[in-house]
Amino acid sequence: MVFITPLKQNKLLFTVLGIVIFLGTGITITKLTVHDLIDTTTDRSCIDLALNQPIKKFSLKGLILATGKTQIIKATAFSGEAKAYTIFRMPLDFFNISIFCDLAATNESVVRVPNQTKNLAATTTKIPPLREEKVSVALSGETVANWETCKNEEYGYEFKYPNKWYLYRYVVEENQETHPIIEVSSCQGKFMVISEKPTIKGGWFPTNIHIQIIDNFDSPEEYLESINTKLFPITTTQNYSHNKIKILQYERQNLQQAVFFYNKKMVNIRIDMRNIENQNEFFNTIVSTFKFIN
Repeated sequence: MVFITPLKQNKLLFTVLGIVIFLGTGITITKLTVHDLIDTTTDRSCIDLALNQPIKKFSLKGLILATGKTQIIKATAFSGEAKAYTIFRMPLDFFNISIFCDLAATNESVVRVPNQTKNLAATTTKIPPLREEKVSVALSGETVANWETCKNEEYGYEFKYPNKWYLYRYVVEENQETHPIIEVSSCQGKFMVISEKPTIKGGWFPTNIHIQIIDNFDSPEEYLESINTKLFPITTTQNYSHNKIKILQYERQNLQQAVFFYNKKMVNIRIDMRNIENQNEFFNTIVSTFKFIN
């Protein structure tokens, strides 16, 4: 039988008490001093879901996150960027990710896809007159020659993208708000993401390309005018034709996007290029290599 003297009992008690006070102080400081930088009331559901996934799995990362607090540094109705802190407000750089709620996963396997419905616009988007324009490859021919081809035979389109990027497809089923996301080896399906880096807990690091097949609209103008621009306006718009393909190019939420239309086929491509210096050249190269097939 082992006896613990009162002195040892006191030391053990004070040690435990000291640890509890230390951890409690560190947690309290973080919980009380970390605040969201902007108002996230527009749509926080997917952001919260993405941030809570590691915690629910009871992993070491989840434990570290649970003892701290996550700060929303940017949020819109469709996306957000989060910065996480643990005890004593120590930053967790591994969890600083972007979360896109319209086409990006909100956890490892779930995604919310926007409804494609007519007549939803709160304001009218002004579309400039159509003009003929030849879009040239902006990056060097040698660079683009080493790129891979995203060829979606089911929906009849293809374009070039940098090699060794990761491909993801959303398994879309009707009457469901969330859809599984799976990694694939080729372009397929109605909703895809091609990312320079793999998805981390449902977030996407720049640079990435989001591809969406547009249904229920008869023209790019009709689709663009259906976008609710009251909260997030379309800041720039170009309307031109290239190799018989009608292209509506625009910028929304600081992301370059383009709608491609030909023979009743319509594809929207959105690119997050925040880590690229020559953004216009990169975007124009994607646009110039796009074509419909079949």
